[in-house]
Amino acid sequence: MASVDTIFKCHDPGIQYERYWFAHHPAKRMIRTLDGCLRAYVSDRYQPLDNYDLAEAVLPVLLDDANVRVESSAITDTRMYLKVVTERLTAEIVPGDVVQAGLVVSNSEVGAGSVKIEPLLYRLICKNGAISQDFSMRKHHVGRGQASEDAIREFLRDETRALDDQAFWAKVQDVVRGALNEMMFERLVNRWQEAAGQPISGDPVQVVEVTAKRLGLSDSERGGVLRHLIQDGDLSRYGLPMQ
Repeated sequence: MASVDTIFKCHDPGIQYERYWFAHHPAKRMIRTLDGCLRAYVSDRYQPLDNYDLAEAVLPVLLDDANVRVESSAITDTRMYLKVVTERLTAEIVPGDVVQAGLVVSNSEVGAGSVKIEPLLYRLICKNGAISQDFSMRKHHVGRGQASEDAIREFLRDETRALDDQAFWAKVQDVVRGALNEMMFERLVNRWQEAAGQPISGDPVQVVEVTAKRLGLSDSERGGVLRHLIQDGDLSRYGLPMQ
């Protein structure tokens, strides 16, 4: 096993606060390493949900659909990201605006984000899409309070933890299947089609201002929304590029 000095020595030199807390505020922690080097200095209640296990759960389900294609993917030191789309489920929101069913899978093994499975409607016209937060699945690596089920993991035997993780990955597979089934796709398409039939009332500039505040958009993002709305000439709820 690598020594503490070795672990911290090969850690990113730009991030030294972990070493300070380790030396001056000793506490029970989990240290995640790779090849003897520090990757994360996290709570002892941190639940490891690794990229490898996530891929093992998700990829077999995706490979069952011969029409699935990978639009983008990435693995960095802190995150894993995968966006897939299937041509099997295709519809028109308005004439000429075709969408397909998709899915975004993301995770961080080192505490930089939760495990997320997010249904997506992918617009062919702009090679982009919108995530449906309503039907997304999110699992935090650390419980948010002592009342959380995650807070009792320290009392569980390794065998029990393995069964708990197995049940979680089974849920992930079910959510992936559900996100790419016809019923879910129709629900999302119907929502967008309804929005396309609802014109924006009032001043479009004020509508964008209110929407930007509600969604916490930056000034540049707000400007992009307004430009998109004007250039497309679609003054409906669907015309706002954030449905």
